[in-house]
Amino acid sequence: MKQCISVLLQQISVDNQLSVWENMEFHGSMHHIPNQKRQHFIKQWLEYVELAERRNDLVKKLWGE
Repeated sequence: MKQCISVLLQQISVDNQLSVWENMEFHGSMHHIPNQKRQHFIKQWLEYVELAERRNDLVKKLWGE
C-alpha cells in the first residue's frame, strides 16, 4: 500500500492568480509542513529573497503583466 503520494508539476509551479503568500501557502500545504512551521518558513524566505513587502501582490504582478 502506498503511504505517500507526491505531486510533480511539469509547468510553472506558481499560480499567477494567487498572491506570493498564497502560492507559498499552497506549496507548503502540499508538502505537509505544519501551519506554524510553514508560516515561519514563508516569512523567513520572503525576507531572504526580498519579497516580504510584496507578499500580498499577485504573482503575475512580479513580472509586470
